[in-house]
Amino acid sequence: PTGGLLVPAWGAISRHTTMASTRWGIMGTGAIANFAQALKTTPGAVLHAAASRSQASADAFAKKHGIARSFGSYEELAADGEVDIVYVATPHAFHRDNVLLCLGAGRHVLCEKPLAVSAAQVAECVAAARERNLFLMEGMWTRFFPVARAIRKAVAEGAIGKVVSVSASLGFKLEPSFNPRLYEPALAGGALFDVGIYPALWISMILGTPSKVTAHAHLLPSGVDQQTFATLEYEGGAMAHLECGFTGPPARRREVL
Repeated sequence: PTGGLLVPAWGAISRHTTMASTRWGIMGTGAIANFAQALKTTPGAVLHAAASRSQASADAFAKKHGIARSFGSYEELAADGEVDIVYVATPHAFHRDNVLLCLGAGRHVLCEKPLAVSAAQVAECVAAARERNLFLMEGMWTRFFPVARAIRKAVAEGAIGKVVSVSASLGFKLEPSFNPRLYEPALAGGALFDVGIYPALWISMILGTPSKVTAHAHLLPSGVDQQTFATLEYEGGAMAHLECGFTGPPARRREVL
């Protein structure tokens, strides 16, 4: 997945809610779930419920954010008929199952990136949303930054001429002890899923879908990638370079030629 809107059916939400109130459920209570803080300042958003795999964790998260309901299982949250949309904030490896759980219960879904860990899983989630006419979106907030919108507009209008090359990278030094999840294959760890999705987003926003991808990675004994490089080729001759990793000093670069 390269991030962004997958099933643009936001109108489906308006049939069940009003502009004055969209009731959110938060699935997962880890650090990324503090997205709930942003919802507190979002017009029309109501923090309605939170869920974790343990009741104690759900209760603590709900208390921290002033959320009325807390559940000790994801199934209970999905079954809550007063929840309009669920933000899935669980580890990568569980996104597909959690998204399908919510869609199956009739809930709209905003899922933390990546939406899933394979193209087949993404297709399954998209098909489920379309079948039920539900909103499904991968939570790539970068796409909505003012600078991202300005770049897309400039490219679309030809303000910088024909784009022939894009280079994007993101990386930093990360020891396994800091966040063991990112080094666990069972939890869909690795640089590409965690940070590589950001340069992939920038490239896809500007050049679209490539006709050919060539990639090389340094794999750890566990099987996850610690560093990945990729070359993307496009019809018409444009090319892109993607780089991501956990091996060195911070690298945050985007170049459009």
